[in-house]
This record gives sequence, C-alpha cells and structure tokens, in this order.
Amino acid sequence: LLELLLKLSVLRAEFFCSAFNVFDFLVVVVMTAELYVQAVVRSSTPSVSFLRTMRLLRLARVMRVIHTMRVFKQLRVLIRALVLSFLSVMWSAAVLLIFMVMGALFLVQMLRGYILDRGNDLEMRLWANRHYGTSLKALYTMFEITFSGCWPGYARRLMEEVSKWVALFFVVYVILVVFTVVRMIF
Repeated sequence: LLELLLKLSVLRAEFFCSAFNVFDFLVVVVMTAELYVQAVVRSSTPSVSFLRTMRLLRLARVMRVIHTMRVFKQLRVLIRALVLSFLSVMWSAAVLLIFMVMGALFLVQMLRGYILDRGNDLEMRLWANRHYGTSLKALYTMFEITFSGCWPGYARRLMEEVSKWVALFFVVYVILVVFTVVRMIF
C-alpha cells in the first residue's frame, strides 16, 4: 500500500497510463478490501473462493515483480510470444477440430451397419464399437490418429475386417490433415 501511495504521489495522473500500474492498483485495493472484510467479519468464515481469488491476485503481483527484473528478459520474451500467439493457436485448433469431427462422423456412419450386423465377428464388432461406436469415441480415435501417429493400427484392422475402401479414407485424411494441416500449423 505504501509503495502504491508513493508511486501515485510521484506520477500522479501518469500513473494510470501503465496497465501494470492499474493492475497493481486493483490488487492493492482488493487486498485492502479483503483485510477490511476479514477484520469486520471475524466471527463468520470468509468465502473460500474469495480468498483463493485474492491469493491468485497476490501471485499475479509477484509475476509483476518478475516482469520488472532484467534477469528474466528471455522468459518475458517467451511468455509474450505465447500470449500473442494464443489467438492463432485457438484458430488452428478449431480448424483441426472441424476436420477431426468430420472424419469421426463419417466413420461412425460408415461403421454403424457393421457394428450392428450380428453376422460379423463379435470381437471385431466390439473393437469397432469401442473406437467408433459413438461420435465421442470416434472423435477421440480421430484425435489419436491425428496427433499420435497410430493411424496404421486403426486403418489396417478396418481395412482387413470391414472394407478395403477404408484405406482410401485414411490415406486422404492423413495426407490432408496429418501431413498438410498439422505441418502447416506447427
């Protein structure tokens, strides 16, 4: 509080031109309010979530101190790059999610008849249901295929047991999404 008052007296209106100064001001005001509330309401238990929020704000203030230290210049550059790239990363994730959802829904529809047909091998039907039985299961499988490189295991089994045409889907998906989109993003 004393530091804030000294800064305010020296910088006056210019103090509020810096986002970090405004942030410090808000943290100090909230912390002062917390101390006041705790003093007034000693008999009752204060809100746990409110206290956690205050502790997080204190941690943010410590991060502000780190920001001012010259030793952490490279760390600040890295964090700034992460923050500035956040929007691009979110759009990239959205594009990948769209492709994964389309692939998952296609495979769910394609394999639905196979899974329900009692004439097919039970073990294979159970395997197909475990990986493609619902849109959520298929989406998770597509996530694995996209990011882990395990697509041959999924493709080969379906190709051998269900249809050779499954290979066409996986080849197109891997070329379009895994090799092209993922490599372009990363």
